Amino acid sequence: MPLIIGMKEDGVFTIYIDRVHAVHRDCRGQGGLIGTFGTGAILSKTGKLGLTTTSSTETEICFTGQYLPKRTWFRYFRMAQGEFPKEDILMQDN
Repeated sequence: MPLIIGMKEDGVFTIYIDRVHAVHRDCRGQGGLIGTFGTGAILSKTGKLGLTTTSSTETEICFTGQYLPKRTWFRYFRMAQGEFPKEDILMQDN
C-alpha cells in the first residue's frame, strides 16, 4: 500500500492523542499521537508512560504533557519554513 500524504485547503494541522490506562504489568499506561494535515500521518509516536498514574484522567493529562512539545516543535518548524499557520488543533479521545 502506498503512503499518501495530502493537505486540506485550510492548512490546519490536527494532532490526535489517545491513551490507555494501566495496561502494562507495572500498571503504566500506553498512548500515542498522530499528526495530519488531512490525509496521511506525517507525525506519529507511541510509547509507554514513564510513570504510574492513578486514573485514566491523570493518564490523559500526563500523555498530553509528554507529547505536546512535539506539536510545539512542529509548529515552530513550519514557521521557520515561511508558513504562518492560523491554528493547530489538539484532539483527545473522551
